[in-house]
Amino acid sequence: MGKKKKGKGYGRIVAVVLLAMIFAFAGFAAAEQDWLPGYGDKNGRLGKDGQSWRIGFINTLCMEGPTSDGNETCLSASDPSGTNRLTLPDESGELLSTGGGGITSLPLADTQIWIGGSDGLADPQLVTGDIGITNAGVTTIEAGTDGQMMVYNASDGWAPDTHALTGDVTGTMANTGSLATVVGQVDGTAVAFGSPTDANLQIATDAAGGSWIAAAHTLTGDVTGTMTNTGAVATTVSAIDNVDVDFATKVSGNIQIADGSIWNSFSHTLSGDATGTMGGGGDLAVTVNQVDGTAVDFATVTDGYVQAATDAAGGSWDAVSHTLTGPITGTMANTGVVATSVTANSMGLAETNLSYVTVSIQNGSTSGTATVTSGAFNWAAIPFANVDTEVVNGTSITTTTLTVTLIAAAVVEGHAYAVYRVPVLEP
Repeated sequence: MGKKKKGKGYGRIVAVVLLAMIFAFAGFAAAEQDWLPGYGDKNGRLGKDGQSWRIGFINTLCMEGPTSDGNETCLSASDPSGTNRLTLPDESGELLSTGGGGITSLPLADTQIWIGGSDGLADPQLVTGDIGITNAGVTTIEAGTDGQMMVYNASDGWAPDTHALTGDVTGTMANTGSLATVVGQVDGTAVAFGSPTDANLQIATDAAGGSWIAAAHTLTGDVTGTMTNTGAVATTVSAIDNVDVDFATKVSGNIQIADGSIWNSFSHTLSGDATGTMGGGGDLAVTVNQVDGTAVDFATVTDGYVQAATDAAGGSWDAVSHTLTGPITGTMANTGVVATSVTANSMGLAETNLSYVTVSIQNGSTSGTATVTSGAFNWAAIPFANVDTEVVNGTSITTTTLTVTLIAAAVVEGHAYAVYRVPVLEP
């Protein structure tokens, strides 16, 4: 004998409990309302007038229609995400669906359309105003005539009206939309654009009552000429500031120069210190013969020459070489450099020889001497040997004795003397 499977007894208990609950609910419902199941076609009902079910939970509700057959219309709901409610209005009518091509008709009066309202619902409204609509969907606009356009007027809204231009520009629009305009004036003043003549332009004139007229454009006075139909004016200048000008005489290098009461054409020349005549290109080759009325010899161009005043040529400036003579000699080169040579001192002494004389100053002494040629000349003493911080106070020559004097006594460590060399010019 096999063992009972675990859990099988519990399933039977649950089934029994469910059946008991179903029978209890059915008994309760029968006690509350009539339960009259149909025993023939269209015979039977749930509830009755004055006694109805308050609420029923149904997945799908199917209806047969006038004839019981295999075709039914069923109402069902998608899975709701919350508690929804559909309310039928208090009126008789038909429920419309979007199936089978969508909603094809709604009950509306002729020329009415549905207009959305602020409450989110559409209301039927009658189309009124300048634009009409029929129940066939044909729209109409208020009738007009050729060339008219719709113009808004505050009193009667949009209406057809003639489109015309008045004032400075006139014209009326045709039924093609084109507008042939005629400009008769500008800023309220008449303008004669109707007489196009070669080279004419618009000129204000009092002769036509202060209007603009077409007239020839000509130049008179100092400059004359008449404008052509290309806008070009070939001008002729015969005077400037009402003074005659001789532009007809065209000579190479001539310029206009006042001559009495007119401007004449004359050659342009230079005279005086600088001379020259202007050529046809405007160039003027200038030659300088003198400066400030004094002759200058710039023609003699020689290496190293300078301009020097000389009486020999009547107080003129001549080109001469630049040389040095006397104790210092030399001649300037064309670079401006003068190589000099000293042959005697500036005091007029005879030729001298430069030599160096040695003077020794004993340790602890402030001076030392040496013998030189009488008439010798010196200007400094140069430290030569064993000199630490000794500073020279000065040098002097008395007859043949050269003396070097220090500011302080010589201090020479490890040596007996401090030695100086003195440059001397001797005759």
